[in-house]
Amino acid sequence: MTKYTLFFTIFFLINIFNLAYSQENNNFYKIKIEINSQQRIAYAEAEIDIYNSSNINLNSLYFNLGLNNNYGTKINIKEVSNSNNKKLQGYFYKYEYLDDMKEDITIYKVDLDKPLESNSFIKLNFIYEITNFSKIDEIIFFDDSIYDDYNGSWYPRLINFRNNLWKKKDFVNNNYEVEVIVNSNENVVSSAFEIENQLLKLTQQKRYLYKINNSKNFSLAISNYIVPENRLIQNKINLKVYFKNNKGTKWYKKKYEIAEDIINFYYKIFDFYPYNQLSILPGQGNIQGGYSNSNFIVLNDYMENFKFETDVEKYISFYLSYFIAQQYTSFCINEISDNPKWISHGLALYLSYLYLKEKKIKDDYIREIISYYINASKSGFNTQIIRDYEEFKYGLFDWKNIIEKSKSFEIFKLLENIIGKKTFLKIILDFFKDYKNKSINTEIFTDFLEAKSNKNLKDFFYNWLYTSNYIDYAVTKVIQEKKNNKFKVKIYIKKLGQIESQMPILITLRSGAKVFNFYDGKQKEAELIYEYNEPVTYVEIDYFNNIPDINKSNNKIGVQ
Repeated sequence: MTKYTLFFTIFFLINIFNLAYSQENNNFYKIKIEINSQQRIAYAEAEIDIYNSSNINLNSLYFNLGLNNNYGTKINIKEVSNSNNKKLQGYFYKYEYLDDMKEDITIYKVDLDKPLESNSFIKLNFIYEITNFSKIDEIIFFDDSIYDDYNGSWYPRLINFRNNLWKKKDFVNNNYEVEVIVNSNENVVSSAFEIENQLLKLTQQKRYLYKINNSKNFSLAISNYIVPENRLIQNKINLKVYFKNNKGTKWYKKKYEIAEDIINFYYKIFDFYPYNQLSILPGQGNIQGGYSNSNFIVLNDYMENFKFETDVEKYISFYLSYFIAQQYTSFCINEISDNPKWISHGLALYLSYLYLKEKKIKDDYIREIISYYINASKSGFNTQIIRDYEEFKYGLFDWKNIIEKSKSFEIFKLLENIIGKKTFLKIILDFFKDYKNKSINTEIFTDFLEAKSNKNLKDFFYNWLYTSNYIDYAVTKVIQEKKNNKFKVKIYIKKLGQIESQMPILITLRSGAKVFNFYDGKQKEAELIYEYNEPVTYVEIDYFNNIPDINKSNNKIGVQ
């Protein structure tokens, strides 16, 4: 058991004071940071307004310093004080394990000089240093990831408390004002809109000022090797694509074109984009993906390694459509849960799938994601979604891809089939409007979907969220006989899985003509009878691979 696991299992269970943070009373972070990239040291001050919306008084607060565990980077808190300039005691979280005292350097505890009363604010001031931060391809990343336990945060970010437990994985909306000072030859990329940019002639430095509200995180990138090009989309969205001025790639223009096209595509569906700005950065030296923090996307830049130009377009289209969709799902709504965040991830992948489908771009990345769930179910893994995070750490390998992405995406695709694409997207739009910047969970979302669709989805959600049940149908045999110059065909289909699903049937005739039918999937074993003027050569169910049937090998049969 790692010390991080222990933090969740022990620290969350010890008797500490209740704390719940209201989305209507966002915490406010005012941060000033001066970065010396040559010496790899940054001096920072953070002034944080914290609201206690719980019904009890608080004696201590806890903060995430995730960057303190990233590639040898160290965060040293020099001083913590309140609004009266009274110094407070702060220290890394300590816990006992196997009769030894351990320390978690990613969690910082501050003891207050007097209780923070219910429904009141407190202002805390931090003075700290960041040392030995890394450069990746000459870019410094101050990450504030909402998905990686070990990458965020580069500032003291308050940990949320919910259901009597401190929840390090909860990311609530905050308001930010961040001042950044760097060398005069360096550019800064951030999650926020740039308010000021000025040259400090006396010190030969540049000063940037950023502001953003209702954001779950705040990330920075600094480099003298990247420069931006700007484009205005929908007359209001500032698209900034950065490229490396020492070894630029021709593909940054393609990023522009595709990003603009994706934003316009989502704009047609939702009539809004969550932010005023989108920044796209070149990333690390591989082509295996990227990551996203709020409206700050890192997309790896070594695209000349692709064999064909169509592969580059496919790569850019998938990752940008997925990450931009996350800005609607992960950042527009606030999925607070002890279970995998299936709504945010599944819906983002579904929206990406819609974009790729409309643009007729081969969805190889989506099909790879689908295969995770199919293969896991076929192998007998427990794919139940509504379970505590702790269970996944020991019972399921690669659960983020299998559960949080693959199976969750399949749920949204099936919901489109049940409700209808047009109605389903209208319901999602209504959900964004009604719950923008509010906390949601599985019950809120599923109840909303049922009410708006006027369909009984209780069995559907029970099967797909609360069990490991799966879809598996097989064409077991086909009997064909000729009578009166007609060919009578009996098709036998068996339901092997626990979940009922409609099944499309493709019947191929000797001439090559294709006939399409549907089977309602209700019977355990079914006999379907058809008659044609020529013999049948093949019978196949789920011929478009739209149903997550876990065993495709028994879906097709040849006819003698």
